[in-house]
Amino acid sequence: MLNINNKTKLFYVIAAAIIGVYIGFAYILPLFIPFVLAYFIAWILMPAVNFLQKKIHMPKMIGGIIALGILSIAVTWGLYHLCRIFLQQLTVLLRNMPIYLSILGSYVDRFCDGCDEFFGIQLGTMREYFYSSMDGLLNVVKDKIMPVITSRSLNIMIGLAGIAGII
Repeated sequence: MLNINNKTKLFYVIAAAIIGVYIGFAYILPLFIPFVLAYFIAWILMPAVNFLQKKIHMPKMIGGIIALGILSIAVTWGLYHLCRIFLQQLTVLLRNMPIYLSILGSYVDRFCDGCDEFFGIQLGTMREYFYSSMDGLLNVVKDKIMPVITSRSLNIMIGLAGIAGII
């Protein structure tokens, strides 16, 4: 028979627990999330359904449908207004972007000039280095990051269009 000391047993138990938690979160939890969400929605709507059943003598099925419809309308209304506010703020940001960029540019220029004076190097050296580094960063974003963002955004929009088509 295998003789294993307590530290080795503890290590195996901890490793098995970690693997079990990982498998649970990665594979089993996504299967239970819709049921938990449905239970939570039913728990929220139960007082309204009970009120409709006791006071108006409406069957629970019809009361549940009415309460779920009202909740759906309220959530849709809230999301509509949040999206509207977000788009308004985004347009204000985009309209004011030149102002923000000029303020940021003046801060960067002052910082670079201060670094030139502090290090005792020729005036404009840090600014030139900073702007060349920013050009390299923008090229990386343009060539590598933006295509990935664009393809993922298109996949999301195609999926949303498919869901909207089903509804």
